[in-house]
Amino acid sequence: MPPRLPPLALPPHTAALALIAVLFVLPGLAGHDLWKSHDALGLGVVHAMATSGDLLVPRVAGLLWMYDPPLFHWVALGFGLAFDSLIEFHAAARLAAGFFVLLAFWMIYAAARRWAPEGEGRTAAAAAVLLLLGSVGLMVHAHEALPELASLAALCGALAALPHATRRPVSAGIAHGAALGLAFLSSTWIAPASLALATLAGAAVSPQWRQRRGAAFLVAALVAFLLVGLSWPIALALGSPHAFLEWWTLAIDLDANPLARLRYLFETVSWFAWPSWPLALWALWALRRRWSEPRLFVPACAAAAMLAGLAVWGEARDVEMIPLLAPLVLLAAQAVLTLRRGAAAALDWFAVLAFAFFAALVWLGWIAMMTGLPPKIANNFAKTAPGFMPQFELLPFLAALALLLGWLYVVLYAAPSRLRSVARWASGIVLLWGTVAMLLMPWVDYQKSYRSVALQLRSKVPAGAGCIAARSLGVPQAAALDYHGGIRTEPFDPLRPRECPLILVQGSPRDEFDAPGAGWSKLADVGRPGDKSERYRLYALDR
Repeated sequence: MPPRLPPLALPPHTAALALIAVLFVLPGLAGHDLWKSHDALGLGVVHAMATSGDLLVPRVAGLLWMYDPPLFHWVALGFGLAFDSLIEFHAAARLAAGFFVLLAFWMIYAAARRWAPEGEGRTAAAAAVLLLLGSVGLMVHAHEALPELASLAALCGALAALPHATRRPVSAGIAHGAALGLAFLSSTWIAPASLALATLAGAAVSPQWRQRRGAAFLVAALVAFLLVGLSWPIALALGSPHAFLEWWTLAIDLDANPLARLRYLFETVSWFAWPSWPLALWALWALRRRWSEPRLFVPACAAAAMLAGLAVWGEARDVEMIPLLAPLVLLAAQAVLTLRRGAAAALDWFAVLAFAFFAALVWLGWIAMMTGLPPKIANNFAKTAPGFMPQFELLPFLAALALLLGWLYVVLYAAPSRLRSVARWASGIVLLWGTVAMLLMPWVDYQKSYRSVALQLRSKVPAGAGCIAARSLGVPQAAALDYHGGIRTEPFDPLRPRECPLILVQGSPRDEFDAPGAGWSKLADVGRPGDKSERYRLYALDR
């Protein structure tokens, strides 16, 4: 029998919910270098802004990077400059990811509470936060320098303003439009445009919005969006027409096979948005007679429009699913209020068994690294990261142990409630990610960091060598080499192959098919420890 402890009341107190959110967000933001690929790209843009002073045109290692507007990078730069004296610049800048994730939790809490049925506000709000925190796809991405995190927070804020559309139309419209504008300045235009279309459709369907107050809300929202959302594109068009044209071309680029892309999206959503998407479908079914209500109609239309937009204009990247979580979670939170006992029990025990299993694997791997037992597991860890020397650190160990005890408390003492299944699922996400971040982060970073590669290449570059051309070098890798080693490359020109006296080639460890050919000498041949797919070779032109 477990010792007698006070039961965990559900829905949890606001302070307890905030503590769970902080325990999820903080681990993993610092303590590691730039990782391929999204983290390196985001931090590469921030580093370029810090070194060049150009806040208008996003660049990575000297190259234009117009795939995302710069709002996230501006905020990350502010964090980087503010905390640069305490931690490394890239870790300080990555704090912006935690800021936007916590802001998203706050906004989705407000949206769910204001749109919940009478007397269900706290339950629905807590469910929304726990479901957003428990989204499988957010577990790692919430700790990377991703512009989509800013878009997620802005969309949650736009949804939080909608319940006030008819009570305070002007102020709610300004907040809604400004939030959509911030989402537009954060990532692709697809997510804010989808929510804007859903809002217009909701105004046409809902009798409450087809009044003078509803019109005032829409007008205020439109004005606020234009003022906020178009500020950067107009400044970009005036300050750098070439960069604006590239951004516009990328923004309206159509996909050649939208049906194949749609299939990819559904396959990705099936795990990325778990467990929100099945609960969202259940909410639509259980409340099917209330589809005209804005609390169901708007998020459902927004989610459908986002999927359609991503199929036509998006890219095959799972990070583009992050803004989709906002409407899905808002729908799923309403499903928790009507979920049948059997389905809730299935999710409950699946969460307990799954996270117990995976957390046990993490602890077993860490024990094997520390002690060499079991030898087979210890050897597998050593082969994956050759040369890594594990060291016992007391504070991370105690933190991981505290997370385990906290999870056991939630599992054993959570009071029977409609929220218990999602509470146990979210606590399992906190346990798994936090345990990995506390115990295995040095081992993971040893393999994923490009710091050693950059420093080795930097040491081989002759003094006064001039420019370095790059062949087959990925943009994330270029960002990491520029950040860690100050290695700034130029695109290789096949018409003038000898214009630069040095060529850096990214290739496979097993061949050198991309070698420049005769008349070049190899200066360096390096790679990350245990990396079987990438090798970086530096060649110098023979004199």
